[in-house]
Amino acid sequence: MLKESKNKIITEMSISAALAFVLHLFIIIKMPSGGSATLGDLPIIIFSFRHGAKLGILLGAIYGLTKIFFGFHMPPVINLVFLILIFLLDYIIANMCLGLSSIFSEKNEKKLSKILLGISLSYLLKFICHVISGFTIWKTVFSSQTLIFVAAYNLAYILPEMFVICVIYSLIFKTEIFKNKK
Repeated sequence: MLKESKNKIITEMSISAALAFVLHLFIIIKMPSGGSATLGDLPIIIFSFRHGAKLGILLGAIYGLTKIFFGFHMPPVINLVFLILIFLLDYIIANMCLGLSSIFSEKNEKKLSKILLGISLSYLLKFICHVISGFTIWKTVFSSQTLIFVAAYNLAYILPEMFVICVIYSLIFKTEIFKNKK
């Protein structure tokens, strides 16, 4: 029984990762220097609510790796250390933050307000990762106003993406998808 349960979770994780990647290809907003708003985060968030933050974080890391392998755009970085930092912040850690969406949702209590708070927190953490990474890339170009530029740039696509994800999640929140374990 336990092995069957693990197999179901691994299968669902694989399907969620594939669906996230496919949804990531349909771009709502594309920014000129990297970054875009897509629906790719939705399967990771749903999985996190179904199976908890630990597995959601793992799925976020897997999703980040697929984005590196199939859609990486080389930023204008000076050295290997900055490149590794950008890999970690923009792709791995930022997407792992999506797995934290379920952090305020207790086992059997799934209130929409707590769910939306968790989603908002995960996007705030994702935003912080992108700002740190962007600051690393652009600090030599926009020396005096870099942080303001990078924050505004990232808000331009992260905020609309979060809004759309929250609306979609609110619409499908009462369906069978969410009646699972955690």
